[in-house]
Amino acid sequence: MKRFVLGALAALVIGAGLGAGLDRSRAGILFKPTTSGGGGCSQATAYLARVSGYDGAHITAATNTICALVTDGVWNMWDGLYFLATDTEANAEVNLKSSSFTLVKHGSPTFVANSGSTGIDANPSTAYYDTQFNPATASTPQFVQNSATLMAWSMTSVQSTVQGWILGAETSVGASSSELEIWSSAGNDTFDVNVALGSSVVFTPAGTASGSWIATRTGASLTKAYHNGTTLTLTNPTQASLAPINANFFVLATNAGSVIAGGPNQIGIFGFGSMFVDDAHALTFHNDICTNWLTPIHGSCPL
Repeated sequence: MKRFVLGALAALVIGAGLGAGLDRSRAGILFKPTTSGGGGCSQATAYLARVSGYDGAHITAATNTICALVTDGVWNMWDGLYFLATDTEANAEVNLKSSSFTLVKHGSPTFVANSGSTGIDANPSTAYYDTQFNPATASTPQFVQNSATLMAWSMTSVQSTVQGWILGAETSVGASSSELEIWSSAGNDTFDVNVALGSSVVFTPAGTASGSWIATRTGASLTKAYHNGTTLTLTNPTQASLAPINANFFVLATNAGSVIAGGPNQIGIFGFGSMFVDDAHALTFHNDICTNWLTPIHGSCPL
């Protein structure tokens, strides 16, 4: 009888442990590994091998975030994805997705551990990072003419005194541009993804800069945008697509050739890649980043 009771208790304990390992709630309380062999996933393991000095909290948060993105189908889409809100600036410069496109610092962005980096609200700006990603020359990029995304998570809410550019590149009027602008001096947000410069896809009024911002090109004649996972109603969303710009993307500013235009807000997360396939995936991405990285590492999700 004693052996029977002990065996039943052991079965209950093992069953509970397996249940915790095989399910992950949307709140991130439980974690679902995407591979066997000790939990985690190979994508997180590869990223952790590229950073240096992470403590237990950062290792856990990185593992949970990356494996959630893999599980939820919003990982493969990225060419570059970056935690600027991390422990050191050196680790902030590391691409989560691959060993390519390590950030190159120009000037003196203001880096705050576990919060992010801030450039200069000026045109021209002298504080930004070069992603080394050029969508026109990169080998087999995810970011292509009719399927492309720019995203950035602003940790602060400051209206720019100039244009408020935070990510991307442009050349001349009428030529292809891809760039994010939030809360410009004119009160606009701009979500240009492979469109002719001067034919901007905009949202008005902006009213805030904080939170996650996504611009995604979903076809030859449609751009969609999201703020904190919620769809925005845009002006000019049906601008025809152009081939991607032949220039490196910058962050904390836009690469406008001889003039680098910056914005005032602190950026904690950003990325570029292919399109979000639907609204649900855009919201899922937002929630995965908020729950698994920003909440444990920054202490909150600025919205």
